[in-house]
Amino acid sequence: MSTPPAALSELQFHIDLPTTTPAYAHFAVKGWVASLTPLHAVFAGTVAAGNRLALIPRPDVSAALPSCPYVSGFVGQATGAEISDGQLRITIVTASGEHTLAHPLRPPLFPPAAPPAHFAITPEFKARKIRRLAGHLACPICKAILPDAPSRETCAGCGAAFEFSPTLLDFFTPAQRASIPAVGATGDSLGGYDEVMNALVQHFADGLILDCGAGLKDRLFSNVINLEIMDYPSTDVRAFNESLPFATGTFDAVFTLATLEHVRDPFAAGAEIMRVLKPHGIVYSMVPLLVPYHGYPNHYYNMTVEGHRLVFGPSFEPLDASVPLSGNPMWALSGLLHAWHNNLAPSARPEFLNLRIGDLLAPPLTYTDRDFVRHLTPEGALEIAAMTRFIGRKRS
Repeated sequence: MSTPPAALSELQFHIDLPTTTPAYAHFAVKGWVASLTPLHAVFAGTVAAGNRLALIPRPDVSAALPSCPYVSGFVGQATGAEISDGQLRITIVTASGEHTLAHPLRPPLFPPAAPPAHFAITPEFKARKIRRLAGHLACPICKAILPDAPSRETCAGCGAAFEFSPTLLDFFTPAQRASIPAVGATGDSLGGYDEVMNALVQHFADGLILDCGAGLKDRLFSNVINLEIMDYPSTDVRAFNESLPFATGTFDAVFTLATLEHVRDPFAAGAEIMRVLKPHGIVYSMVPLLVPYHGYPNHYYNMTVEGHRLVFGPSFEPLDASVPLSGNPMWALSGLLHAWHNNLAPSARPEFLNLRIGDLLAPPLTYTDRDFVRHLTPEGALEIAAMTRFIGRKRS
């Protein structure tokens, strides 16, 4: 428990989350307050900022502080504006007035940095990135180092042949290449980086980062290698995640963003990611938990944070497990509702649109004879939404 100064001895409070200075613009806040006078409200920051936190029961705290008559938990979302000099400001409003308190946080996992320099997609810039991989390439089949790549397109160990150009290293066999849909056939994947990824790109400016399943990018970083199965203009290397064409210990960090759900064997992919990481290298992974089915070109697995831990194996050291703003349950609910409506027979849609949230809180079997359940296509019934975030470090 954290105890305020003597002048505020009527209060005790504790912050459960966050424990470190968040690197994200929005983050969860959870804690409790115990007061000798009636408790009215708790705010992240100041009352004037208006970021009121919800009060919730905390029977564990009440049991631990039986002499304190007013105990409550609080929970909600905050922003970086509520943090100053490494301290999270909380304002507690009681019958005796407003008390603005500061809770010290540990330093951030990845200190914020200036936005990393990015570049347009040009053949010259891509060729410079490819040349940085010299000496780090390995046969995806037998794992033999390819010392002469990219100038030589065959593996001396197993004889496998590849297709290399100054701007693209293609490790697919002809049969594999023919099995990949054409770019655009399944929808392009254009995505940027958040604050933590940008900080890692800046932190490892002199190293190498692998974006494993990079999708389509509209900008390039000199130290980020974009690996894809699709031949996007931004792709540097074409290969499958389950068999990466790099030497062991090549990368300082690996990003895998909304990719592992599309991999046939995420455990093999996780093992490969850990193999190509340097000791103490950083994994930044985001995988949906509850999202509509989406095939790019296929969608196999969603994951909990426990699933993340298993995928990356025993050498994975968890550093953070949280839900990004883009994976907030509202995305799950909105995605589900849109998918449900779009996959209903037209005759059942008016009933569905007129439902209230309270109409859906009975046991599920209550609704089995309703049209909005009976007239939903099987494809629609499979579509659910949300995402987890997991960050970890490879142990030495």
